[in-house]
Amino acid sequence: MNEKIVIAKAPGRVNLIGEHTDYNEGFTLPLAIERYTTIRLQRRTSDASASRYHSLALGETTFWTPDASHFLSVEPTPTNQSSGASVAAPTWSKYVAGVINQFAQREQSVPAIDLTIETNVPLGGGVSSSAALEVAVAMAIQQLLDTKLDGLEIAKLCQQAEHDYAGVPCGLMDQLSSVFGRTNELMLMDCRTNQLEFIAASSELAFIVINSRVKHNLADGEYRQRRQQCEEACRLLGVNSLRDVETAQLESARPKMPDLVFRRARHVVSENARTVQAADYLKLGRWELAGQLMNASHVSMRQDYEITCPEIDLLVSLAQGMGLEGGVYGARMTGGGFGGCIVVLGRASHADSISAHVVAAYLAATRIQADAFTTRPAAGAWQLLQG
Repeated sequence: MNEKIVIAKAPGRVNLIGEHTDYNEGFTLPLAIERYTTIRLQRRTSDASASRYHSLALGETTFWTPDASHFLSVEPTPTNQSSGASVAAPTWSKYVAGVINQFAQREQSVPAIDLTIETNVPLGGGVSSSAALEVAVAMAIQQLLDTKLDGLEIAKLCQQAEHDYAGVPCGLMDQLSSVFGRTNELMLMDCRTNQLEFIAASSELAFIVINSRVKHNLADGEYRQRRQQCEEACRLLGVNSLRDVETAQLESARPKMPDLVFRRARHVVSENARTVQAADYLKLGRWELAGQLMNASHVSMRQDYEITCPEIDLLVSLAQGMGLEGGVYGARMTGGGFGGCIVVLGRASHADSISAHVVAAYLAATRIQADAFTTRPAAGAWQLLQG
């Protein structure tokens, strides 16, 4: 007898402002995007001894123990079957396995399953393809097991999976955004309390995402280093979190702090202030002022946090250079850094011309064909499940 097929989907997200503040208990201002990861899964036959995961986008198939505690193999392909060497688990499969293992750790036995991933979220672009994958898997497993976890539990489960299996000590912003996104609303997120304030996004605004096509890998140590540097700043300042630090306090402590640690802390402290202020400006319809804060955020990420790269800086410069007459309020890198995407806040009436100009100028300068899309704030996985 065929088992029923369970389907779940979850969006990626773009962060308008508030970068690397989430793990410092600060503020972020993300929106779920109209790009989704869809999971289809069903139980395998009763005598199956392994779960099978398949990525349509990458054309890869892996096998894991049902509880995902051990990687078993990759389905042979022309690229791996002739080498004779052992093949490591593909990175994407670790996100799936991590989520399933989190259910197993909660004493919710997951049987052997066939799981297929389909996505149009840009991979490795800083728009949370990993969180979209994790949340979609968690929502699907929840349906399969007929268990009930609330949205915050789902987000925390997925965050822990990323810590344990992917080795990325991320904050909770990405998972919360993917779970709780709302159509036509931004989320001012308090990353200490996990409280969300939803802010209506005017139909006159466009949120333009441009992918540099430069790949990044947050598990390569840079992300972890930034987090450790923030922890060192807290130790020197005698606080538990940079959320509790004011600019004057930080400046007064500068003589006793290594310059690198000071600059990391300065980014976080100033970014928190920018994020809260940008949310207020967006509520008031003062989009130009919100855009100026986005521009300042990019400078801080480039100079103090050092997480941009030449290609990203070029994209931001091209967008910002269009100015108000070109329909651009502000632009900045979005995501963890070292490549990925930028986000442009612009007039909806100018969205196509903004994308066309930046993509063409970037291609002429770098010979890299950037991808661009315009999105409205989108429904999150929780809203999709309820709706």
